[in-house]
Amino acid sequence: MSISINIGNILNSPNDTFHEILDKLQKENIERAKKELTLKNEFDTTLIDAILLTVEMLHEEEGFISRVLYSSFGIGKNRNKRREQLIILGSQLKSQLSDREKSIRRSRHRKESLYSTQKNLARLHKAFKNKIPFLNSYTLQNRAINYMRELNRNIEAVITYQDELEVRINYLSNTMQEYRRVLRQIPRYYELREEVYTQLIEQRGED
Repeated sequence: MSISINIGNILNSPNDTFHEILDKLQKENIERAKKELTLKNEFDTTLIDAILLTVEMLHEEEGFISRVLYSSFGIGKNRNKRREQLIILGSQLKSQLSDREKSIRRSRHRKESLYSTQKNLARLHKAFKNKIPFLNSYTLQNRAINYMRELNRNIEAVITYQDELEVRINYLSNTMQEYRRVLRQIPRYYELREEVYTQLIEQRGED
């Protein structure tokens, strides 16, 4: 890394030079992390409650007794809207699962980029620290110390964003775990299709 070689030039340049270097090291990654943290991926309680309620009602309406009544007497032959609703709700849940997976991948990538930024800032901080004993000018020594303080503040900010991204990743992971649990309660797609369901219960009636 060329930072240690150019420390003298940085110290002898206007303050804007240091801040331009600082921006190049961190600005883009921090802005991307901030944007990611502002995205909403809240747990969809409404969708989950709707699915669980619909599954419960489906089980009640198409329980063992209902199947016997249909197969024996044709009672309950009308299309059951619960199955159609679950096909739609299940698709929405799968779509949200896909979105959460993408969000986790992005958040992890943003966190890794910030970690790289943190290491680069730490290297620059170390370069200034190593340069101080060789500086004969109090002005340059004081400037190096001020730059080191500013680097420390920026490193702390980068670490904070990493921590916030980790919280987001954990939240999204927990959300996906719950979504998958609910998804497993929805009958498989072929079982929800009207014609297949009708064939199944007619076969059971013949048995």
